[in-house]
Amino acid sequence: DIVGKTAYDVYPKEVADIFVAHDKEVIEKDEPLEFEETFYLDEGSITLLTVIFPLKDTSGKTYAVCGISTDITERRRAEEAYHVLVNNSLQGLAIYVEDRIVFANPAMSAITGYTSNELFELDNPIDTLAHPLDYEFIKSHIKDRSIGKPYSSPVEYRIAHKDGRTCWVETNTIQI
Repeated sequence: DIVGKTAYDVYPKEVADIFVAHDKEVIEKDEPLEFEETFYLDEGSITLLTVIFPLKDTSGKTYAVCGISTDITERRRAEEAYHVLVNNSLQGLAIYVEDRIVFANPAMSAITGYTSNELFELDNPIDTLAHPLDYEFIKSHIKDRSIGKPYSSPVEYRIAHKDGRTCWVETNTIQI
């Protein structure tokens, strides 16, 4: 039973301090706010996604706040495991959206010679990365994937490494 108790009656002081600060922020801003917090308790860590919103009387004055928390601990752990897997993969992984690379793992950087940030900044990565003799094939291949056209995988072609070398790569492209 927590009815009539304060956050300090229910939670350790460090946790209660955070909850009270969030409540005050909602009251000051007079609007719903979302918070994600990870707490380290005796039984382990827990990550909560909490929405706190003001409760108003008939005149529109805030008289209390209400919070709804969802335990997203397992989701965050799964996301962390995914990031470890992707960032430590020996396979180059990239996400290409509207003629831009929006994600590249470290292996993709090693394959191309470009840092992830350099890859993100390329105006049209195919113009930079495609070997001249495979340019039209690569453009066509990417266009076909973007419209969901089936193909047999994997596909091999040459790319131009940042240092000028020609590198053969084998790709498997899917539409997300």
